Amino acid sequence: MVDVTGGPASIAADCQDMQTTAGLLGSVGLRICGDALRLHTYLIDFGLLESALIDPGGALSFETTLLNALDGPAGLGPLGAHCLELQMGLAAAAQAYLSVDSDVRRLAPQYLPDVALDLLTFGHLGSLAGLLGQLYPDGAPALAPLGVDSAGDEAGPPRDLAGLVAGLDRRGRGRPGEVDVRIMTGAGPVRHVVVDIPGTRDWSFDRHDADVANVGSNLRAMAGQSTTYERGVIEAMAAAGVRPGDDVTIVGHSLGGVIAVNTARTLATAGGATVNRVITAGAPISGVVGQVPTSVRVLALENRYDVVPHADGAPNPDLGNVTTATFGRDHGDVGANHGLSQSYLPGARDVQADDEDRSIAAFLHDLQPTFEASSVVTRGYVVTRTLQ
Repeated sequence: MVDVTGGPASIAADCQDMQTTAGLLGSVGLRICGDALRLHTYLIDFGLLESALIDPGGALSFETTLLNALDGPAGLGPLGAHCLELQMGLAAAAQAYLSVDSDVRRLAPQYLPDVALDLLTFGHLGSLAGLLGQLYPDGAPALAPLGVDSAGDEAGPPRDLAGLVAGLDRRGRGRPGEVDVRIMTGAGPVRHVVVDIPGTRDWSFDRHDADVANVGSNLRAMAGQSTTYERGVIEAMAAAGVRPGDDVTIVGHSLGGVIAVNTARTLATAGGATVNRVITAGAPISGVVGQVPTSVRVLALENRYDVVPHADGAPNPDLGNVTTATFGRDHGDVGANHGLSQSYLPGARDVQADDEDRSIAAFLHDLQPTFEASSVVTRGYVVTRTLQ
């Protein structure tokens, strides 16, 4: 079942749910970290040391495999740490929302409408994110071209909403900071452009991080501030040859969705390329999406079991150009609930099938020329941060 709010057919934060989810994340993170520590003891097990005398190669293979499972990029250790980082961020967001909400309601006149109070509260939360973001130097973007993605283009242009999400998922499997620009042509004179922006890859709290998809970018972007990631995306669009008059859709996951919204806003005032559409998957955009011009149509895909799109503490505004489609994909796992292939790709198919909703139908109708393109050329880029 897909629930739809906003859009042409057409504020409160559940802090208790946020705190409960934060507690569950902390419990799971501690359990995973504890299991990882216990499994490390097998590396110095006396029996293993004895077996190394008989079969050195086998013992080395065992230790290498176990170390990778525990400390590798997808190992138990980083997974537990990621859960704990999510717990801290979600708990802090809930506490900040509650604290500011209490202060605003105590100090505000009795006649101030509740809706205005909620907007004031989120404004303070956004400001808090912006202030924390200042702890992380933003630097300047450095763009490295990866060339034409011939292997990806063999499948042809995307034919539906799920195809767009699949393209974003493909780019998200690349290097940190990797984005792409897909330029498509069809029977008409207008070129159709899709820009793919993956989400956070680095949850390190390192303040001097060359990875643009990091904690600092998350905080700055959610506050609506310019980021190196956003400026790098705009440079990539220019390098790929995107020009005024092109029909442009930006697709972003998680942080990439917030960057997509902010990029559309920036280009609307800077001139040059114009963004026609933004599609976000699992992105906390409620504090920034209201800043895009009404000429930009936004479709926000949200899994109701994914904590990330709710990290900003408020629902997306109910606007004529902003459609939020919420579906349910519960895998009992924080990462899977937020994952593109596990949740948002099947979720996109759910939304695509909901052709009875007028807001969804209008958005997909607007995308039809892109889906009918006959050829595509994809150029990839890696955006990194340079610090002085």
